[in-house]
Amino acid sequence: MEGSPHIICNLRYAVTQYHKGKIPVGALVDSTDDMFEYNDRDEACDKTMPDNTIVDNTDDMFNYNHYRLGSTGTWNQRGYISVEQSKRLADRYRPEIVWQLVLSFDDEFADEYDIKPKEKMKKLVTRSMNRTIKSLGFDPDNVEWQASYHTNTEHPHCHICFYEKKRSRSLYKLPKDKVEQFR
Repeated sequence: MEGSPHIICNLRYAVTQYHKGKIPVGALVDSTDDMFEYNDRDEACDKTMPDNTIVDNTDDMFNYNHYRLGSTGTWNQRGYISVEQSKRLADRYRPEIVWQLVLSFDDEFADEYDIKPKEKMKKLVTRSMNRTIKSLGFDPDNVEWQASYHTNTEHPHCHICFYEKKRSRSLYKLPKDKVEQFR
């Protein structure tokens, strides 16, 4: 696909059910429950696990027994995460704003760089999140994030949600220079 971008990045924010005060004009309003359920829906996510999966810590062991590790297409900085775990984290931190990022990869590009398998996409996203968070002007230690790998369209893509654990900014829109630097 000559002339077409190999990676498309879309970044926006949504006001959640925890928002206090006036909702910004034109803001997307979405509950965290709806976000997490949408991102991890069965018909969109790659919920497979490699045959050689080793459960190597107690969190994974209990998660494997509770909801079968791999029955989720979603992970965060600590590993695979279920929709219910995502909801509990949001209830804990009560983010007023969640930034939503979609990274879509040209199919040929994804094949060429061998990032189509779920575990390779997971590794790519996980390894780049701290740098991404910093480039957007956030402190990675104050951010909770999760990514869901979708294979239900012509182009493999990831939905990434992130929010601050403790709000540190008064403006929700990210400065254009930060967004351009990230892209």
